[in-house]
Amino acid sequence: MTHDLQAALLTFALALGVPGAAQPREAGTPFLRSFSPTEAGGSHPQNWAFAQGPGGLLYVGNGLGVLEYDGVKWRLLEAGGPVRALAWGPDGKLYVGGDGGETGCLEPDGTGGRYASFGRPQGPFTAVRGIHVLPQGTFFATREGLLLREGGRTTALLVPGGLWKSFAPGGKLYVQDQAGDLLAWSGSGLRPVPGTGALKACRIAFMVPLEGPEMLIGTRDDGLFRFDGRTLRPFATGVDAQLRAGQVYAGTRLVDGGIAVASVKAGAFLLEASGGLRFHLDHASGLRDDTVYQVFQDSQWGVWLGLNNGLARMEWPAVTSFGERDGLRSFPWAMARHKGVLYAATGQGIAYLDPAGPAPRFRDVPGIQGQCLALAEAGDDLLAVCSQRGILEVRGGRARVIAPGIRFPACILTSRVDPARVFIGSPEGIGSLRRRAGGWVEEGLVPGTREDIFAMAEPRPGVVWASSRSRGLMRAAFPAGGGAPALSRFGTAQGLPEEAYLRVSDVEGRLLVGTSRGVYVLDADGERFVPDRALGALFPEGPRAVEFLRPGPGGRIWMQTTDRERNIREAGAAVPDGRGGFRWEAGPFRTFAGADLAEIHPDADGVVWFSGPDGLFRHDPGVVTSPREGLRVCLRQVQGGDGGILAGTAPRVPYRNHSLRFTFALPSFDRESANRYQVRLEGLEEDWSPWTAVPFKEYTNLSEGSYRFRVRARDVYGRMVPEATFDFRVLPPWFRTWWAYAGFLGAAALALHLALRARTRYLRRQNQALSRTVEAHTAELVLRNQELHGLNALLSDLNEQKNQLFAIASHDLRNPLNSIVLSSELLEEEPDPAQVREISRRIRAEGMRMSDLLGRFLDYAAIEGGTVKAEPEPFPLAVLTAFAAARFGPIAGHKGIVLRVEPPADHEAFADLRFTKGILENLLSNAIKFSRPGTTVTLRAEADGPGALLTVQDQGPGFTPEDLEKVFRRFTPLSARPTGGEHSSGLGLSIVKHMADAMGARLELESRPGQGTSFRVFLPGPGGA
Repeated sequence: MTHDLQAALLTFALALGVPGAAQPREAGTPFLRSFSPTEAGGSHPQNWAFAQGPGGLLYVGNGLGVLEYDGVKWRLLEAGGPVRALAWGPDGKLYVGGDGGETGCLEPDGTGGRYASFGRPQGPFTAVRGIHVLPQGTFFATREGLLLREGGRTTALLVPGGLWKSFAPGGKLYVQDQAGDLLAWSGSGLRPVPGTGALKACRIAFMVPLEGPEMLIGTRDDGLFRFDGRTLRPFATGVDAQLRAGQVYAGTRLVDGGIAVASVKAGAFLLEASGGLRFHLDHASGLRDDTVYQVFQDSQWGVWLGLNNGLARMEWPAVTSFGERDGLRSFPWAMARHKGVLYAATGQGIAYLDPAGPAPRFRDVPGIQGQCLALAEAGDDLLAVCSQRGILEVRGGRARVIAPGIRFPACILTSRVDPARVFIGSPEGIGSLRRRAGGWVEEGLVPGTREDIFAMAEPRPGVVWASSRSRGLMRAAFPAGGGAPALSRFGTAQGLPEEAYLRVSDVEGRLLVGTSRGVYVLDADGERFVPDRALGALFPEGPRAVEFLRPGPGGRIWMQTTDRERNIREAGAAVPDGRGGFRWEAGPFRTFAGADLAEIHPDADGVVWFSGPDGLFRHDPGVVTSPREGLRVCLRQVQGGDGGILAGTAPRVPYRNHSLRFTFALPSFDRESANRYQVRLEGLEEDWSPWTAVPFKEYTNLSEGSYRFRVRARDVYGRMVPEATFDFRVLPPWFRTWWAYAGFLGAAALALHLALRARTRYLRRQNQALSRTVEAHTAELVLRNQELHGLNALLSDLNEQKNQLFAIASHDLRNPLNSIVLSSELLEEEPDPAQVREISRRIRAEGMRMSDLLGRFLDYAAIEGGTVKAEPEPFPLAVLTAFAAARFGPIAGHKGIVLRVEPPADHEAFADLRFTKGILENLLSNAIKFSRPGTTVTLRAEADGPGALLTVQDQGPGFTPEDLEKVFRRFTPLSARPTGGEHSSGLGLSIVKHMADAMGARLELESRPGQGTSFRVFLPGPGGA
């Protein structure tokens, strides 16, 4: 479209406009929700019929059976095959018609519904295409004729040539036969309807009643007609050509008198009662398919569409929306009416709403591209703020730049003192424009206002309040005679809760400031801000953040509020209550609750526009909405702990099944995900639960007693609906029933009788047992006395060992210590260096002797106390022989003894190397200590299977038989004496025995007096062998 044509259209719209009044036909697209076959319970794609039960549940005739929807979930109910027709009967049954002449009824119950078939009729009947419940009976219409269900019997009424379709407007049955004649049921049969001969060449798609005797007849290819019982007249609509091309399939009359028409090629048309188009719903507007088989209006006035591919529901259009499909390429940051036309400042420029054409549509104002943030009327001009290009003027259908020197403007305000002057807020401060005879002139920045300004208001003429992005508020009071304003600043020191992004608004001459803690106003002195009590009282649970405020007609104040702690984000109006206060009204706007909003624009006629990233929404209070009478929460199912379904009046629940799950739903289909529930179990809970979206509640381990489960709900608009209740009783466990108590009483009496009999026998046995007990206690005392004597002997032995240890330690350590002392004294007096060296050698020898003694005592103590544990590891036997040769070769040679170490085979031992060395040290030390000079001590290391064998053999005095019995005892002197005057503590062989046991080695001793001694140590292999 050219710019000139756009300008012409805009000029035409302005010519139609009436300043201050909203234009007709500005409604956008209604809210539409589609359900795929998967979303609708895994159903068949095709849907042909609708019915709604008394409780609000929706039923749909589907290609696989009957779909049931409760607002929470879809459920597919088997009904003998595909279902093409549904109708409720006065007996509370849902009558069902399907393929092959299948007829029956569905009786909804706690498990979903029980289908009862009436049986297939005799004869060539095909699919049932209509059901009509009339006083004469229930008629099932097929292509071959009618099936009349009356008194539990079905009668077949064949129609010669067959039927096209059947209808029942106003409670009277009409059919069109295949020849095209319209027939009416007269009580005994079908009779032609006078005055309808013109319809013979048409295929009637629907018949609906109008006012009085009139009815509307819709044909497939030939448009709509009005019929008053005698005369047939065409009914013109604004979409006659589209209806003919789309092939009308079904229709219904809406509650406001309008007509909904379904077509197989062009979607659905919602018409005014006069025939004008209200909405056209097709694939482009969100339907899954342009083939619509049925239209149905539910109790909440929503319009359901049965599609060839799924389902759709249109909410009653009190709230409509505009988006990209309606010409709005970006959401509006601001809106304004100028000469009756609605303008929107968007991220792509400026757009205006054009109500002409098949549907209202936004069109771009030529001459501007880029983000526009604000709009303002200044006399006959409309000015706009463009962040990239400065200030624009919209005139003559085009936009042009009038103030390019103002950089990155954010807001605009028309002066209340002089409408020819406007103030501009920008990062540089407050700028001024003034209209002169030749146009708008930039006056530069207002002195002293150099701050980043993003919002302004002028509640009193000449007093401009400006909000900066980070430094609070600035008040500029302009003198009446002109000149620089008096400036004042307000921040946290003047009572404001913060200083960033404060929202200022002029509401009927009062300055209101939106903050994170609610709305603030000036106090009586006008120099300090305080919370507004009247507006703060709207939210008794705590203050909400207010993002912007807009005055509306009737004293309303529109606000966007947020309570982050309670996760509430809500737009609404503070409505004067007539007593100086306000009440909060947000229900009608909860359809977009939680959405981010950039602007709220109230029109003078009460229509309100809400803009945000999700689109532009229009709320029209003039659209009558459903009273939602009869809507109630449905208790869908009560399931016991065993998985069984509870039903009936006050059922009794066995104690073993005392865990229950309650499933419920609110069949309110406007934004059903916003439905909320509260529950309370009387007999267990004192208060109602918090509101929740969860449609079920579980209770576990309920005690016996009577209970009443209560559930209530509210819909997206905040309206409460009547609650549902369920009374039940949990039976006590078997051991708390009357028969259990009777059994317990009988058992107690029997037990008492048996106890009395047993008591006598018991007392006799007690005397006998008492004497036996005395004897047993006496024997036990004797045994304990013997054990005590044994413990005393053990303690005495341990004490003796201690004394021996102390005596030996004191004796053995005193001798070398005395020697060291005497040698030290001689060392002090000896001048001869040779003697000094000899005395030093003796001191060193005695010190080594003391160290050796202390090491033995410590080894003994560690092994006895169990603080040293064996840590086996693999090592070559050569390590041991090398250690022994290096350690004891010099000692043996000094005494004149030959130490023969036989080289080992290439073999490894698996033992604690430290313990093994300790064993060799003690055995070799004893062998050298008790052998005479000129003899030989032999060490042999060799393999012994997976293990190893160490042998230490000497040619000393050997052991006597008496010595062999006590050779490994502690502190026990033996008959042999060291041959070189060496000291012996009596602990060495005891330590050897403990070390060998600690690492699982076996120790063998072979000795005879005068023939020497041989010790053999068998070390285990890696497996412990």
